Amino acid sequence: MQPKTAKRRSAFRRANRAMPRRRIDISIE
Repeated sequence: MQPKTAKRRSAFRRANRAMPRRRIDISIE
């Protein structure tokens, strides 16, 4: 499960931990 871009990579990891409620990449998870 890898994000589409490098920018989303950091945002995806931060969003997953900082905002578990808000799943930015639901399709990836």
